[in-house]
Amino acid sequence: MQGRLTEKGGFYPQDFPMKDWQQEFYLAEKLGFECIEWMFNENQWDENPIILANKLEDIVKICQDTNIKITGVCANYFMENSIYCVDKLSQNRFILDKLLCNMQTIGCKNLIIPLFNKSELQMNNISIYELIDTLLEKNVFILFETNEQLINVRKWLSGFKRNNVGICYDIGNAIGLGYDSVKELNDYGDVVKNVHIKDKKIGGNTVMLGEGDACFKECFSALRQLSYIGSYILESYYYEAVKDTCRNLNYIREILK
Repeated sequence: MQGRLTEKGGFYPQDFPMKDWQQEFYLAEKLGFECIEWMFNENQWDENPIILANKLEDIVKICQDTNIKITGVCANYFMENSIYCVDKLSQNRFILDKLLCNMQTIGCKNLIIPLFNKSELQMNNISIYELIDTLLEKNVFILFETNEQLINVRKWLSGFKRNNVGICYDIGNAIGLGYDSVKELNDYGDVVKNVHIKDKKIGGNTVMLGEGDACFKECFSALRQLSYIGSYILESYYYEAVKDTCRNLNYIREILK
């Protein structure tokens, strides 16, 4: 996840590295990563390179220079701005359409919309169906991340007319909420198109990988059974960004062998 290779003096995971985003690509290449998930936040959203047409060439070039793909854009913007708000409907549609269009240009396949905080999933609110179904038709998956159980979210997805919707599944968040992530993936994982990797104790906060209760090996096995071909994105804990992110990467590499 973008931002986890920029030293910030502690755990500030959702900060977009406005000054260091290019440096992160070179670091990611050096450390053996294959992809980055771009972060689109509310703070300075109109200066984020992914929303600016005149910056797309720079993004494409650095991906080519480093052989690091951008597999997804995580629209954390909607954690601070309600996706349901009638007064913001026009702006929300503008931002989503702009992201989809620019993602198509750079060859990015997944737009992740976190349904947390001000956009917490409202199962019976049909306005989100109406908004998403009116967006530009692009060759991009629109994926939702939510704290709701996967069995319920799978049913909720059926309300969309589009067939390019799915779920970004966070293994750490699921275990933190006390869900049986292995069973969830075995039973309903066909809608999962992207995976965030973090670790938590049941009922606890994010910790270094291997220090929580997440069953990564079993989760990866369940995803293999589903012929999962999406990305595994480290959204893991760190204090010293580069050192701890490398440690988390090596931990997952050992499990995936």
